[in-house]
Amino acid sequence: MKLNKRYTSTIMDLSLLFFISLVSITVIFVSIGNNGFFIDLISLLITLILVIITYFTGIVSGLIFTLIFVFVQLGYVSYQYVFMKQFTYASLFWLIIPPLYCLSIFLITYQVRLLEKENGRLKKNNVQYNALDADTHLRTLTLYESDFSMFVNLSQRFQTDLYTVVVRIRYWDSLKKLMTEEQTKELLKMITRVFQESSDQSSSLYMVNQVTPTWSSYAFSTSESVRVFRELLKERFLEELEKSTNLNNLTIDLLVSQAKYEPEEMTKASDFLSEALNGLQYDV
Repeated sequence: MKLNKRYTSTIMDLSLLFFISLVSITVIFVSIGNNGFFIDLISLLITLILVIITYFTGIVSGLIFTLIFVFVQLGYVSYQYVFMKQFTYASLFWLIIPPLYCLSIFLITYQVRLLEKENGRLKKNNVQYNALDADTHLRTLTLYESDFSMFVNLSQRFQTDLYTVVVRIRYWDSLKKLMTEEQTKELLKMITRVFQESSDQSSSLYMVNQVTPTWSSYAFSTSESVRVFRELLKERFLEELEKSTNLNNLTIDLLVSQAKYEPEEMTKASDFLSEALNGLQYDV
């Protein structure tokens, strides 16, 4: 769901204006001093605490504590009216204003969180769907999907089997915590280079996931040829790893799997890719 930025900006502006209005009203009311200085001071401090609770924990817990404060206020107002025969409309002020403060601060923080969430989504999409990967300069998932129909048509025209080969780094989530940025870039480039040099169809190499580095390639081949390619890829990677002074102290292994195109089961590129990704769990 895309965020309507104009709508969100308007809500935030109105929320800020509402909050400023509440502050102005509170300052005027306290300056008049109808309830007494100490009563207003204590109520103001409690309201500030309620605002902080709402800001850090959310509207539900904020309103719960606000209701507790309102009931205490009601008890105090009732006690004054029944036993001391005192009642002023000014005593109702601190029954109304705290919930309004909590509502205003919730609206402000909610809009900020929406903007942060949208910003994170846009960054993720930018990484995932750029035409070229920044580190490896390979084509990404967008082009993998757009090229799918072309490779399917070629496979059917020449009556050859179409495979997709997928490569990932084993235990990537744990491994990336041990590597520097320089080591990470070198590793990604090394795998890309080895993949390209080992494959006869390196021109169809893609980086289909940048968050969890995943390489994929279309190949017109046979099951046996793909199996040989997988073994060759792993062997050449280990050879290059030994030559690297930055990476040879790390234990790094590749996960490689393949999937054969089945017209009845794979109508989209995502189906084809998902089948190959599922095969990674069997590469032990």
